[in-house]
Order: sequence, then structure tokens, then C-alpha cells
Amino acid sequence: MSETADFEEHPMNEKDTDALLVILVALLAGPALLASVFKPVQKMLINWKILVTDNVLIPIGDGAGLDLPRIIIAVCVLVAIVLLGAMLVRRTVERRALARKAGEQR
Repeated sequence: MSETADFEEHPMNEKDTDALLVILVALLAGPALLASVFKPVQKMLINWKILVTDNVLIPIGDGAGLDLPRIIIAVCVLVAIVLLGAMLVRRTVERRALARKAGEQR
């Protein structure tokens, strides 16, 4: 099987999908971590309406945090990341099984 055929069947290789997963996790966790440490970042996230100061259920720092709608959005993003991770693991296992099968047939 040539690399071109493999690319057509799997447009993203394992390194690309791992990098995508890291980027998605960083996009979710990064702002919360920065807001808890740096006041300007927290103010920026409040101005962008990512964090709120009223009805805070999960505080991130100095009275700012997430309310119920933002928690629901964060949970949905987290579920999407978990599903993407599961998909990547499954794809890797299938790829290895196909490689083993192809090696046995030779």
C-alpha cells in the first residue's frame, strides 16, 4: 500500500490528530487558567462575555466565573473533545490491525 493510497483513506495522520486534540484542550482550558492568574485576561474575558460576574456557579477568580449557560457550553465542548479522542483511539487501533493483517498476508 503506497503512502498516497493511505493518505486518501486517512487524510490526517496520527500526529495531526494528536495535535488537533491538544489544541482543542488548550482552547478549552487555556482561558480559564490565564483568567485565574492574570487580571487583564480576566477583564478581557468578561468584556467578551466568556466569563460573567453575576450568578457565578463556578468561580474562576475574583468574583468572575461561569454561569449555567456557560457551564453547559463548556460541558458540550468537553464531551466533543472526549468523543474526538475516542474516535482517534479507535482509528489508531483499526489502522494497526489493518497493518498487522497486511503483514500476515505477505
